[in-house]
Amino acid sequence: MIFDKPKIVLDDETLCYGEQKYKIKFDIEIYATDKSVGSKKIAKQTIIGELENLIYEAFEEHYRFKGNEPQVRPNADVNVSREVIMFEGKMKNNIIYRR
Repeated sequence: MIFDKPKIVLDDETLCYGEQKYKIKFDIEIYATDKSVGSKKIAKQTIIGELENLIYEAFEEHYRFKGNEPQVRPNADVNVSREVIMFEGKMKNNIIYRR
């Protein structure tokens, strides 16, 4: 997996305490091709499904981000499947909130 730097956008500021809230978004792109392990072939959709489960587990359960449904994206190489998942959260006082 390759992670880019998160996009942090100033969302709003509460005037009474001067605390800032930041909106954080991650766009995770998953690419997969059919693989052979020994004599067994593994389909690219199976690989993408397993990677999706791991990514949702990390971002939703560990980091507390809210994840959207994965979207299939076209790829120039038809042998490669590509999906994108967007995760969002708000950070305030170094705590990540889903909403």
